[in-house]
Amino acid sequence: MKTFKIARKENPEKIVIDADVCCTKCGGTGLYKGMAERGDAAVICVYCNGTGKEHIHLEYERFVNRKKRDNISRVYKTASGYAITDKDVVTEEGKTIHFSKCGCTCEEWENGVEPKPIKELHCPMMHFGQGTDDGNFVRENICEKVNKCFVGTYFPKCAETNRESCWKKYEDLKGE
Repeated sequence: MKTFKIARKENPEKIVIDADVCCTKCGGTGLYKGMAERGDAAVICVYCNGTGKEHIHLEYERFVNRKKRDNISRVYKTASGYAITDKDVVTEEGKTIHFSKCGCTCEEWENGVEPKPIKELHCPMMHFGQGTDDGNFVRENICEKVNKCFVGTYFPKCAETNRESCWKKYEDLKGE
């Protein structure tokens, strides 16, 4: 197995990577075999012109610290497919979604505050997400045991019917 050296040029502002790599289209063979090439026939790879290699040149801005973003007043963990805003909204049904009391300010988030969930829209699983520690806790202790709504459930539909009871159960189990 051959290893390729990466020519790496660094400066204080950028990281530049120049390298010859195995052609990603032909796997480094220089020969391409797709759906039109039958039997033991192949064509010369048009991406690498038969060389088996392609050249990459990547430039990245060096990370120093997180940059500030203008025109953001509230930060939320997730939108979960809903349109969200920084202001309270009254739905067609007359319900108020208190966005101004959910999430956190941008300044709070920059200082490490976790955004409060939008409980009027999301169930705990939608807020925390699958594969996270809290999401796994919700799935195992609420979705699978209490509402049995995890497997094959479309979360927005589940949230419409179980949202309040799931948040109550989550808070009870977590001691909040």
